[in-house]
Amino acid sequence: MHRLTLYAVGRLRKRSAVIRVTKFGMVGVSGVTLNLLIFSLLTSVLHMHYLIAGFLGIELALCSNYLLNNAWTFADRGTRRPSWVGLGRYHIVATGGTLINLGVLHVLAGQLGLPPLIAFAVAIPSATVWNFALSLGWTWRRPRIRLPVAALNTSVENSIGP
Repeated sequence: MHRLTLYAVGRLRKRSAVIRVTKFGMVGVSGVTLNLLIFSLLTSVLHMHYLIAGFLGIELALCSNYLLNNAWTFADRGTRRPSWVGLGRYHIVATGGTLINLGVLHVLAGQLGLPPLIAFAVAIPSATVWNFALSLGWTWRRPRIRLPVAALNTSVENSIGP
C-alpha cells in the first residue's frame, strides 16, 4: 500500500507539473500575440517608430503575462494579488530569457549560419526553460510557513515531554 501511495503522489506531481508548463506556455502564446498586435497597431496605424513600438509591445505583453501567470498558472502559490515586487521579479526573469534567446539566435544564425527563422525556433525553447524555471523558483516561489516563536517553543516542549 505504501508504494502505491508514493506512486500515486508521484503521478499527481507529474500531472500537476505538465498542467503548469502547459498554462505557462499558453500565457506565453497570448503574450506573443498581444505583442505582435500592439506592434502592428503602433507602427502601421499610428506610424510610430518600430523601436518604440517594439518596446511598448514587449512591455504590455510582459505585464499581461505577469497578471495571467499570477492569477492562473501560479494561483496555488498564494499570490493571487499582483504586486510591484512580483512584477519586478518577472521582468528580471524575462530579461534573462530575452538575453538567452538573443544569444542562442546570434550563435546559431550569426556564427553557425542557420537560417534565422530556424535559429529563432530553436532559441525560443531555451529561453522558455529559463523563464519557467526562474518563475517557478523565484518569481512565484512557494510561500514560507512562518510560525510564531511561541508556537515553536510549545511544539519543542511537547515533543520533549514532561
